[in-house]
Amino acid sequence: MIDQFETERILARPIRENELPAFLDVIRSNRFFLQVTEGCPDYPLSKLEKDWKEANENPDECMLGLFEKKTETAAGILTYLKRNPRDGFPWIGFLIFRRDLHGQGLGREVTEHFLDLARRRFGWTSVRLGVLLGNHPAQAAWTRLGFRKVEMKELFNLPEDHAGERVVWVMERELISG
Repeated sequence: MIDQFETERILARPIRENELPAFLDVIRSNRFFLQVTEGCPDYPLSKLEKDWKEANENPDECMLGLFEKKTETAAGILTYLKRNPRDGFPWIGFLIFRRDLHGQGLGREVTEHFLDLARRRFGWTSVRLGVLLGNHPAQAAWTRLGFRKVEMKELFNLPEDHAGERVVWVMERELISG
């Protein structure tokens, strides 16, 4: 697994359980994202704890905390699957930054560094991710990072109380060796 790395401004490493509240604040700072994904501007700590535990129990999944190097404060979260059992592709599951850090190029910095590591360490030749239809800012950001829309899919197995969107664009990026 790629369980830690550094870029110019970010340190990525596994999140410790006592750090989950700080990363909950990262998620909650993105009210538009929460409205699209959850259907409301809230995200309970119990949901983050559940996702964190599942990531730690699955040998093909990893959840990394992204920390600002200068201040060592929680800046974002990156999750990935080495191989999605549904389609056999590697997937970026989640990449989010604190709202006040948007527009500073951190998404590009982390994504490019991580994908280069994954290509070299795992031999990835492409990677996929899903973006909800209503999340136009994320679609634009991933497109700028070289991802292209390959198919539209409806999400299944969501909790009964899920009020967010249910249809995603599957986006894919080819990884060039070199």
